[in-house]
Amino acid sequence: MLSLDRQASPFPGVVCPSGGSGISEEGRQSMYETFQAWALKTYGDSGKTKTVTRRKYDRIMRILTGEEEASTENSKFRFWVKAKGFKLGPGTVAGRVQNVLYVPVKHPVSVSQP
Repeated sequence: MLSLDRQASPFPGVVCPSGGSGISEEGRQSMYETFQAWALKTYGDSGKTKTVTRRKYDRIMRILTGEEEASTENSKFRFWVKAKGFKLGPGTVAGRVQNVLYVPVKHPVSVSQP
């Protein structure tokens, strides 16, 4: 007969059976908060990451729409936005047509025909 050995978890409210299920809602919330804090610390708004966070996205949009005026303080970021090829174009967000940010892709996506 198969038995599930319960293992200690680093998250309060979480009991991890060896099968991997049985996480309480409090445990899920705790894991999410721990992961969110780690992700922001690791991939946050530092200039050395390739991750576009919400804050960086908002700033890219302000640069491309002209809301953030050109200055010596933001010249490096403006250059980065231009060099990466970010563009504004028509799109649909929540059923409304508006400008959306197009993010460049390094490798073209190929679709194979059957």
